[in-house]
Order: sequence, then structure tokens, then C-alpha cells
Amino acid sequence: MADIATLELMDHLRWRLLCKTDNFQEQLPSLKAHYRKESERLLTYGEEFKISHITSSALARAGFIFKGPGCDEVMCLWCQVVFGNFKAPVDADALHMAYSENICEFLINPDMHNEPITQRYGDLSPFHAHPVIVNG
Repeated sequence: MADIATLELMDHLRWRLLCKTDNFQEQLPSLKAHYRKESERLLTYGEEFKISHITSSALARAGFIFKGPGCDEVMCLWCQVVFGNFKAPVDADALHMAYSENICEFLINPDMHNEPITQRYGDLSPFHAHPVIVNG
């Protein structure tokens, strides 16, 4: 029986292999539909993403999913840009815009390709201790 670390490594290796196959392109529509939700993108980070100067929530909000344990790479499924090797503080939104502003469906039409956490749960920014509840 494989231990958890081995299973996580196997999942990560499958993800990397999937990205390099034609099958990845076939699965992109269903992956985009699933990761349209910021909350689902955020779940890809788990506890494995340990970069102190950029948060997983900022990366998920900017459209990135974590590629898995054993690396620090993130990817946008819509434009397939990959970033990693984060050595200094980074503004995830600005980074994504700088490389993909005119080609990324996520950036061009966010209402169609993104369901933000704040849309459903109020403002969860670091400046608020609790979600804002609006009685309407």
C-alpha cells in the first residue's frame, strides 16, 4: 500500500504528464468549467504551497491553479501560462496581465470565466476578520 506522500507525488506526475499530452487539450473544457470557481482553484494549493511572499489566495484570485507537490509552479488553464520559482514578492494579477492580457480568456472576459469567492461569501480580503454579510 502506497503512503500519502507517494500518492501525492504520483498525482503530481500524472498532472505533469497530462499537461504534455493531447489528452490535456481534450480535457481543458471540463477543467476550465471546474476551475471557473475561485474556491476550487484555491483548493489546489492545499498545504503544499509554501511561498511566504505570495499567497495562494492571491494566485487563485488571479486565475492560477497549483501544479502540485514538489514544485512551486502555478498555471492558468485559459492561456496555459506557467509561473514558478518565486524568489521575490509578486503581484499575481499584474504578473498575469503582463504576460497574457490580450490572449487570456480569463482576463478578457472574467464574468464568463470566473466565479470569485467574494461573489458568494462577501469580502474575504485580509483587511476583514469576517465575511461581510449584506442584508437585503
